[in-house]
Amino acid sequence: MIEIKDLFGDIKEEDYKVHFAIGGKYRDNEAPLRAFVRNKFKEWQEDQSRRNFEREYIFSLIYYKKNEWMFAGIYEIISFEKIKDRIQYDTRLLDIHEDLIGRLIIAYKKEFRSSYPYLETVYKDLKFVEILRDRVKIEEFPGFEKVNISFSELKYIVENEEKSWKSALSNVQGIYLISDRSNGNLYIGAAYGERAFWNRWGEYVTNGTGGNVNLIELLKEKGFDHASNFDFSILEVHSKPTDKDFIIQREKHWKNVLLTKEFGYNKN
Repeated sequence: MIEIKDLFGDIKEEDYKVHFAIGGKYRDNEAPLRAFVRNKFKEWQEDQSRRNFEREYIFSLIYYKKNEWMFAGIYEIISFEKIKDRIQYDTRLLDIHEDLIGRLIIAYKKEFRSSYPYLETVYKDLKFVEILRDRVKIEEFPGFEKVNISFSELKYIVENEEKSWKSALSNVQGIYLISDRSNGNLYIGAAYGERAFWNRWGEYVTNGTGGNVNLIELLKEKGFDHASNFDFSILEVHSKPTDKDFIIQREKHWKNVLLTKEFGYNKN
């Protein structure tokens, strides 16, 4: 089996720590992978409970499946600071084998608890498994009741016309919820008409607001980047033949239930 050393050449092992990213407080092994597909792994990794990265560089690996790890890049440590009971790092992703990020799968049987060993203690045991044809990306459509995606995920899905998502979201009408993670404000919207959810949510990718007056004002004040705080979920779905007026009545119901006119982003 090919050793990873053969791919990465003569990097100075004594300058690196490995990060075996396997989840947070409750050992949610999927957490770092979810962060990766949402383009949030850098931020996820930078938030640590203690000074885990005492060297210049991080060789980042994400749990992929049993005894296999996905290469997530090499990061340079710029600085760190203590914020309350956390250590917040500032890092920079280097271009070393950037083409293999999200594609290179490495075999390693991790039999110790620490997630932050020195590279020289494990390097020779990291073995090549495969290089995926495509970078690991957003999962297949999970079912309407499980949809809870960030703006960046939605943007990726729409711009790449992810097949399973496009097929599902093009064939139902219904009510959706936008949650602003920066302040907790909510917005209730309705998707109806031709291609329903797919077209309606595509409007948010284009302008960040979907044409909603309050959201337009918000992004005018905060800038378009504020849309990255929006999460999208589905409250209920209905078949394409469902009458538009019924959908609108259900939208009003949810606005009343969640008080989004009084305390959220709904104008009327």
